[in-house]
Amino acid sequence: MMRKVGPFTFRFDTRIYLQETVCPSDCDRAVAAIIGKNPGSAIPTEADCLARLNLDDPNHGRLPRTVRRCFLSAYERAGISPRAGDFIQSWNLFYLTDPDLKAAKLSIEEMERYHTLPTCSSEQTMPPIVWFAWGRPEKEKLAKYATRFLQHGIQNPFYFCMSSKRIIANVPALQDGAKHTQGLLVEPVVSHLASVLKSSQIAVPN
Repeated sequence: MMRKVGPFTFRFDTRIYLQETVCPSDCDRAVAAIIGKNPGSAIPTEADCLARLNLDDPNHGRLPRTVRRCFLSAYERAGISPRAGDFIQSWNLFYLTDPDLKAAKLSIEEMERYHTLPTCSSEQTMPPIVWFAWGRPEKEKLAKYATRFLQHGIQNPFYFCMSSKRIIANVPALQDGAKHTQGLLVEPVVSHLASVLKSSQIAVPN
């Protein structure tokens, strides 16, 4: 969902569907979420409503494709299937669309002089699995945008630790390094997700 705030463009409620979906719906189910830094440059075809976003476009970054591949592999390994309408919610520390993080940070600093930085309303509902992939918020001076995600109870949080090179099944501290999907070793992620999916039976239809 695209929204203009002054000269700035924001993208909210970005969804990575596990099966092909023609029309995104409010009735669809978030089975997990991933938290990155900012949305990059992908823009939907319509503003102020749920609209299709071509996440396979190489100009829109690799995160959606990597996340989808990891979850589909995990479902297959767990021997279960997602149901129609299941998706991974893509959250961000901030939602300004700009592939250049340094430029995006400058833009939000300028915006915050006049506006309250908007967040995504979907953040109010935590899905069963939350994957933290926001880098090092404290080191990158983004900690103030990360703290809101630490105020929720999360059933199955995890991140790939940048220092130990392993999966940590916990919420990262702001000074920890939660690896982004770029250059990520996907096998540990797939193995962890398969274990969580199998034990929790998240994928079984109600």
